[in-house]
Amino acid sequence: MRYRSLEDALLDLEHAGMLSRIKTEVDPFLEMSAIAKENFEAKGPALLFEKVKGSPFRAVSNIFATRERADFLFRHTLKEIKALKYSNSTDDILEFSEFLKLIDGKTGLLIEFKSQSKKRDIILC
Repeated sequence: MRYRSLEDALLDLEHAGMLSRIKTEVDPFLEMSAIAKENFEAKGPALLFEKVKGSPFRAVSNIFATRERADFLFRHTLKEIKALKYSNSTDDILEFSEFLKLIDGKTGLLIEFKSQSKKRDIILC
């Protein structure tokens, strides 16, 4: 099963008990990030902020904050991810465990890496 949308992935996390909804309004300037940071440090679930002050949009954090959640979300497509090639060379196949090492521990964002043959950029998506 592939997710058709981020919403599908969030519902899957919620059904598995890996996502909590924050229904009270939160300020996106420092308050939301402080909540997400504390939750991350406590190894808590992903968070869906349903009412973001001054915004018509919801926000989500810590989706990939644990290996368990990342494995869960990619459980149906892990073989495809493991076979993901960044060039025609088999030296540039990125294993999923190597992919996870590219996630910055402080920000949770993907960082740039260099392959053996040439520079490769990872785009946050």
